[in-house]
Amino acid sequence: MDIPQDPSSIKLAIYWPFALIQQIRLVHALVESDYPIIIPESDLHKFTELEKVFGIRLNDRAVGSVDCDITKFLKFAHRVPTTSVGSIDRPLIFPRAIMAKCKRLWAADRSVQVGFAGLITPAREQLIAKWVAANTDDRSVKQEALFSAVGRFMYKVMRKLNLPFEYRRQFGPLVLMQSNRGRRFPGKSWDHDYFKALGESQFTLCPSGESVWSYRFFEAALCGSIPIVEESCEAYEGFRYFTFEDDFSSLEWSEEVAMHNYDLCSERLSINKEMLNQELSELVEKSLQSATAEKVA
Repeated sequence: MDIPQDPSSIKLAIYWPFALIQQIRLVHALVESDYPIIIPESDLHKFTELEKVFGIRLNDRAVGSVDCDITKFLKFAHRVPTTSVGSIDRPLIFPRAIMAKCKRLWAADRSVQVGFAGLITPAREQLIAKWVAANTDDRSVKQEALFSAVGRFMYKVMRKLNLPFEYRRQFGPLVLMQSNRGRRFPGKSWDHDYFKALGESQFTLCPSGESVWSYRFFEAALCGSIPIVEESCEAYEGFRYFTFEDDFSSLEWSEEVAMHNYDLCSERLSINKEMLNQELSELVEKSLQSATAEKVA
């Protein structure tokens, strides 16, 4: 089978059930190549915020004459983390458009000393409450809890009913914004308020996720907020950050540190367009040759 030379004549098909943010970010990065991308129609709604904010186009039937399935060449492991496009490996892959957007969200004054935005699980509540008790004079935090019994009950009800909720409170220098928007599509793909909050914060508390590392660490770094982590790990090597054990009163935000972290994210977590196009061209050739061999067999 002859391999088309014009990338726009080939639609790259990715047949995943899209659930993880790693998958969403990877597809957005692939859209930045010269190849049109198609995904299952049932998952298109998960990308609507990215279409509005970044103008990405998926499943454009007006372009491309050949569908080429590259799903088997795209791999990711959440625990490590690792994301791969053929022979290209990165810890995570972010589209350059999101990196540039995050840079534009850097606030000039960074009015929030330290922030946390996202879902607060019982384990996170206990961890953050301990940090507040150790680093502030706020005496409203008792028995390792941030919320009253009524507040906790309402949170459980809203979560059980799968309803959107948002709660904002300040404890000394910490601005806490609890929200489930990052767990629900299409907001999971892009939550402007979340990234804006990171861009306004000098520091961001980064509790561990399902694994030791967390997406919040890298998102904070892209937004110029210096991470404060629960635990160090291999994925954070080379970045400059602090830990929950550090005395917060001694910490100072530094533009030099923020730029170091941003530049390291750009270097480690993205793929330049020329390299991406070349790798996808090779994957197209492998995929089409494999499909031809299967037909012959």
